[in-house]
Amino acid sequence: MRTMVIKATSKSDDFSTQTLSNVFARGWFLAAAVAFLTFAPVDHVTPFKGAGLYGVSEAQAQRRPRSRAEGEGVVRQPVADAYNEALEMMQAGNTAGAIAHIRPLLADATPFEASIIYRFMGQAEIDRENFGAAVGHFESAINSGGLEGNDLAQLYLIVGQLHAADGQYDRAISSLNQYFTVVEEPEAQAYYVLAQVYAVAGRIREAVSPARTAVDMTSAEPREGFIRLLMSLYLSLDEWRNALPLLQQLVGLAPDKDQYWVSLAGVYQQLGQEDDAFAIYQFRYLMGFLSRSSEFVTLADLYMYHEVPYKAGQILERELDAGRVEANAENWEKLGNAWFAAREFERSRAALTRAANLSPDGQISYRIAGTHIQEEDWNQARRWLERAL
Repeated sequence: MRTMVIKATSKSDDFSTQTLSNVFARGWFLAAAVAFLTFAPVDHVTPFKGAGLYGVSEAQAQRRPRSRAEGEGVVRQPVADAYNEALEMMQAGNTAGAIAHIRPLLADATPFEASIIYRFMGQAEIDRENFGAAVGHFESAINSGGLEGNDLAQLYLIVGQLHAADGQYDRAISSLNQYFTVVEEPEAQAYYVLAQVYAVAGRIREAVSPARTAVDMTSAEPREGFIRLLMSLYLSLDEWRNALPLLQQLVGLAPDKDQYWVSLAGVYQQLGQEDDAFAIYQFRYLMGFLSRSSEFVTLADLYMYHEVPYKAGQILERELDAGRVEANAENWEKLGNAWFAAREFERSRAALTRAANLSPDGQISYRIAGTHIQEEDWNQARRWLERAL
């Protein structure tokens, strides 16, 4: 059986490696952590009001367990007043003043009050990009023992992402797994983050399960990023059949992203589905995705491999004339060979002559002599054979 390796010649030659390295940049984890942080004023009766305290919605607050002792989960009025004053200072851009204003409250704070104060200070440190201090405050908020359920879970999620941004992947994984032990309804985004941290830590196999869960949880409204991560994990593990349906889904979601088509063609080739791989290369050409000389040459090679030399000649001739294929001896010879196989001897001779003028290789002259022999032009055939010698 004929086989031909199709090289992924797009700008992202190793798409799985690119995805697993670029997605997990420090800034991504920081941005993801901050996304879970929001502020709202507190009062002494209902600390979970309005848009939600620290990223916890009012609906989530209503689901919080009510096992605490009387008075827990309530902020005393002086603390609430000072907290809201500090919040106003934060919103006015006085971060240092806000921290200095609220820190003294820790002296006689209840566990719940201490937790929200530390969390406020953590957010304040993030606002001034002091991430190490922010992690310390968030961990103090956890250790104060004043939060539980979804409120505590969100802190674990934030701390995990900050550890990941700092390259402390084992600590990040530990914090993220703590999230799943206390959260009431895990979010798909949390599984996605855990999978990312496993992957950037080099624990690719362990990343698959949470990545798959994230994809399954969002199947009704597919998330491109979730699918791309799982697909990239499978490619890294050489699990082509598992990657295939994900790539097919990705080209449907984002048909304008050439890297998905390149990866899909590569997977088809790995699975021995060469006709499908060839069809994708044809599609990429028609869509204008090909841009490099090597890509056009590969497409021409594929047409030759599938015994369609005329089409190979058309593509090479067009792209050589347009300057998109390098006008070197090798490519002119390829064009000449394509036209020869298509029995277009005059066009073959013209291309091979260009190649002969750029290369001392006598085999090219033999090929030119062959075009004359096909047309029974013996004098010219003799001349080129002599030149070949």
